[in-house]
Amino acid sequence: MSNKKKIIGGILIVVLIAVYVGLKTYAGNIAKKRVNKAIGKVANFVDVDYDNVSVDLIGLNPHINGVTISPAGEERERKNSY
Repeated sequence: MSNKKKIIGGILIVVLIAVYVGLKTYAGNIAKKRVNKAIGKVANFVDVDYDNVSVDLIGLNPHINGVTISPAGEERERKNSY
């Protein structure tokens, strides 16, 4: 009986991790689409680049990393921050 409980517990943990990763990926894709749509609205005025968009599932807060904003058409040197 104990082995069955361990197996069921292990399967449950794997399923919960898979659901979490799936929801995080889905929410991240939606956030990225919305960010790209917002950038598209200001594309005539400024150039906006970013490295990554992620979403905190607990509060559904989006995070945009590595944002660079410059006047439209201006040459810019991208800085690497390590």
